[in-house]
Amino acid sequence: FSVALLMSCSKDEKTTIEILNAHPWKISSAVISPGITNPANGSVTTDLLALAGSCLADNVYSFTIDSKYIADEGPTKCNPSDPQQTSGTLSLSTDNKSFTANGTVYTFQTVSENKLVYSFSASVNGISQTVTFTMVPK
Repeated sequence: FSVALLMSCSKDEKTTIEILNAHPWKISSAVISPGITNPANGSVTTDLLALAGSCLADNVYSFTIDSKYIADEGPTKCNPSDPQQTSGTLSLSTDNKSFTANGTVYTFQTVSENKLVYSFSASVNGISQTVTFTMVPK
């Protein structure tokens, strides 16, 4: 990754990778837009955490200074056969406004020591949707 990621403008200003690495993170909000329609009753939800329950909310994400990540499923797995931990590499853009992990590009809206907000776009059943995650320190 770029050497610029390791440099900062002042001694107090942390780089994006330093902020990611500062502590483990957990998802506090996951919003999908447009929402998902429940075929049983026609209701629409945009809150993925409410839909997934504790199996997503108890996950813990850690990042390393060398741009790797570890995702831990926490005590409750959405799928019991999933591994407890997965890991991989993320690639920050040169302007630090986005990152790529597992072939998906995520765009940052907020990067601070107490909150990360990022989103990605996907097509589900032919419908273009945006998922926005908010993460806070664990």
